[in-house]
Amino acid sequence: QLRKDGSRAEIVWSASRKYDAGAIIRRVFAWAEDIDLIPKSPIRTIKLKRASPRKTVIDYDLHRTLVLKARESTKSKSFALYLIACRCGARPQQIRDVMASHVTQDCSRMIFEKHKTAHKTNAPLVVYASPCMQTLLKIMTAARPQGHLFVNDQQRPRLKDTVCQRMRRLRKELNLSDDIVTYVYRHTYATDALAAGVPIATVAALLGHKSPAMIANVYGHLEQHHDHLSNAAKRATRHKSQS
Repeated sequence: QLRKDGSRAEIVWSASRKYDAGAIIRRVFAWAEDIDLIPKSPIRTIKLKRASPRKTVIDYDLHRTLVLKARESTKSKSFALYLIACRCGARPQQIRDVMASHVTQDCSRMIFEKHKTAHKTNAPLVVYASPCMQTLLKIMTAARPQGHLFVNDQQRPRLKDTVCQRMRRLRKELNLSDDIVTYVYRHTYATDALAAGVPIATVAALLGHKSPAMIANVYGHLEQHHDHLSNAAKRATRHKSQS
């Protein structure tokens, strides 16, 4: 990939993207085998390495630092709004895709007929907006009644690759871990909800999952909420101390 000045830009693939690419290639070979284009897939037995579950969270102080740094940028000041929107718990893709037509009149929900798990759920995906997100949606839908809401500085829809590039620049400028990506906002949302005592089934519904089983891995993030775990330990042994 070439930059405007002719120099070659470094392309960095995450572990999850490598896995997805490998899975696509394996399906293509399997399809070729099924229709007898090839006698046998040469990569049938190759095992793909899944990305390790992320345990990183983006607390309020880090979020504020990221937003302020994005606002200082001469290339993409609007990226700050994108980061603020990501705190609502939606998938980053939904923030990139959301239009005024997806937002309910009171701005309390975003409803997507087409989404990642539509083929499994056969139902629209409903994202419930926090009070802060509702305010932001009211501002954005009034400013952009047509088209995508969280566009770049050129008023174009954001692409996954450009978002990843922007996050890499922020990480480099702030000397942050490679684990700090926009999807961590979704993990943070679930982790904070669980730490606040929201039932796991409710958290699953807020994230658009039909089964709480999809949220089980989120408990790994709670190890970073030391106060929550300390209080939970006290509650778990309270009856013993009273006896």
